[in-house]
Amino acid sequence: MAYLKQGDTGEKVKAMQTALNYLKYPCGTADGDWGPKTEASVRAFQTAQNLGISSEDYDILVQMGTPSKPKSEHFSWEEVNVHDPALQSIWKDLPPELYANAQDLMDNFLEPLRAELNRLYGHLGEVRLVVRSWYRPEPYNTKVGGTKGSLHTQGIAADVYAVIGGNVRLPNCYQIARAREAMNLRGGRGCGSNTNYHIDSGNTRIWFYTYTSWSIWEDHQGAKA
Repeated sequence: MAYLKQGDTGEKVKAMQTALNYLKYPCGTADGDWGPKTEASVRAFQTAQNLGISSEDYDILVQMGTPSKPKSEHFSWEEVNVHDPALQSIWKDLPPELYANAQDLMDNFLEPLRAELNRLYGHLGEVRLVVRSWYRPEPYNTKVGGTKGSLHTQGIAADVYAVIGGNVRLPNCYQIARAREAMNLRGGRGCGSNTNYHIDSGNTRIWFYTYTSWSIWEDHQGAKA
């Protein structure tokens, strides 16, 4: 492959732009058009890495800037991208620049929470956390009723519920939330629903919906129910 250069267009340029953005040499939207902003990012990369953009150097750049799709022992790429098939026309999978966000949520929030739930309730059977919603691109997020600027659009929020066995809804969402509070994990959480529990790594805020306090939620789903 000949040297890529400013003015070139196409999928190879798009892949290069995606890699540059991931490696923190921001060049804007990866649109496959090598303009002045991409040129500046390339020059910064070349200076830092002592590389050109020959065929060999291009491969190095793309390899360096292509992270592995997020996955962990109990959570998958498919769960990150779970969505309504009826809205497939406006769906886009989690982009590479957000892979690290989803991996952090897996490793430091969902996996520890799953382990704690199995410690507490594993005598009843293996507890699985089922993802109802994780990443939401726009305009999909708006279409499903997500708030503007939702943390779901950054891949750092997931709505989950728990099952034991095939589909027994245990522990319930109140018990999930209480277990998470006792763990003192960082991050935000949305509480007060029997449908799902929201967990994110983007803030430390706790908020209630449907059942607007711990006591009301406990009355409807907790030990008092």
